[in-house]
Amino acid sequence: MLSFVGYSALVYLLVGLLFYLWGHPQILSARKRAGGLECKGADDFPSRHTAHAVQAVNFIINDIPSLRRKAPAAMEDVYRASVQRAFHTKHSFITTGTPHSRALYPRNYAWFYPCLLDPSSLIDVADAERRIALMMRGLSIILRNGANLPFPTTFVPLTSRRFAAVNYVRRSSDSLLGVLAGIETLVNASSAEGTAFASAFERARLEGRRLLGENLPTLRFQLESLIGWLRPFTLGGVTTPLIDRDEGRSSATDSRIERRRFVTNANVWATLVRAVRCGLFSRAEMEERIGRSLATYKSELLAVFGHQGYIVNSLEALSDCPARNVTLDFCHVLGGFWSFESEQEAALFRNTADLFLKSELLQDDARRCLLIAAENPVVTFFNRIGSAAYHGRTVWPAFNVEFVDRLLDLDAKQGGTGEYRLAAQRILTELQSHVEKLGFYPEILSPNGKPYRTWIYRCAHADSWFPRFVSVQARLTALE
Repeated sequence: MLSFVGYSALVYLLVGLLFYLWGHPQILSARKRAGGLECKGADDFPSRHTAHAVQAVNFIINDIPSLRRKAPAAMEDVYRASVQRAFHTKHSFITTGTPHSRALYPRNYAWFYPCLLDPSSLIDVADAERRIALMMRGLSIILRNGANLPFPTTFVPLTSRRFAAVNYVRRSSDSLLGVLAGIETLVNASSAEGTAFASAFERARLEGRRLLGENLPTLRFQLESLIGWLRPFTLGGVTTPLIDRDEGRSSATDSRIERRRFVTNANVWATLVRAVRCGLFSRAEMEERIGRSLATYKSELLAVFGHQGYIVNSLEALSDCPARNVTLDFCHVLGGFWSFESEQEAALFRNTADLFLKSELLQDDARRCLLIAAENPVVTFFNRIGSAAYHGRTVWPAFNVEFVDRLLDLDAKQGGTGEYRLAAQRILTELQSHVEKLGFYPEILSPNGKPYRTWIYRCAHADSWFPRFVSVQARLTALE
């Protein structure tokens, strides 16, 4: 029996290794030049489990200690090296970084690289052109595979012509949000008149509009699929549609499996607003589909998830201790849920932010950066034995950066009092210290500031996430 299990595991890993090499992005890039990258998505049983095998091999390979250690370096040097790796022409699409999975995550365009064409984050014109090319390739692959299949959380390349559509850990709530954010990044590229970027950005705008125009039927299909999953939920006399009333939905904090989470429903609201802005439906058509105005929908979500005076993480697992009842992903994304247009909205964000800024339970050991949550979440069996704290008592620089950006928005709405600006500065200064000490931009840190590491998983070098930090840091510097 043990021999059978052992041989089965060996065959599983050999299959994974074969497709890991066959579908590797660098090999894909070479084949693209040779014969065109005409990819077909598949969500059938063999494809999904082949993708699982590929990912298992990927994590095993990337868990082997590297003989080359990153050395401490100045921020500018680390950034230049990271950008050159992240947006190299050998890639066929943007990945998180190395060592890590090289799969394609649609959500990342909203969560982890929402402003790749911000001039403050660009090194030179060649850098801008590479970013535009990779965004176009990645978005084209996603859209090509979305005409009849709801966007999954992840596309895993198996061959040069086939991607497996895989949902980790649940069906997505934010993949369409990511795709629309990516298209808007291209369409809204700065005119940059009088600068070296003008020509590259003009091309980005043209390509973005082309992508949007050619894929309107696909995007409308994706939107209708998302809306079709909404179910009414009532709390305290307020009824609002939830995407995860009956089953959990994946978001950027995807190892958390609670139902009725704020972030998943904020994803839906923000997706509907972007869809109207992109012209998928008119505002009137959208509001007819959801049975209420977008403003009313937002007020309902604020009332339901803010019924305790701050934004709770989940309506399924409420706690008497406010600090144990929140997660940092409440800050959402650039151009997402939070606009602070009403005092109710500003007060709920402020109260939730203060929980993080004033509670030691939600802060790292240095009391400068913020944890995802005060406690590790209930997770699946495999997450529990492999990475229990992945979206719990850990520091994610990316979520800290988004929190900083929302703090700066809130500070501006309050007349620039400086209270939240100082908190923002403290967080970014600490993150820069970590980057310079490590010699790379970390995906995830332990509370003591060291890269997160378990027996099977280690922190990624999140090269493609670095420009977002630089962009927000530039914003803060401009305010000083």
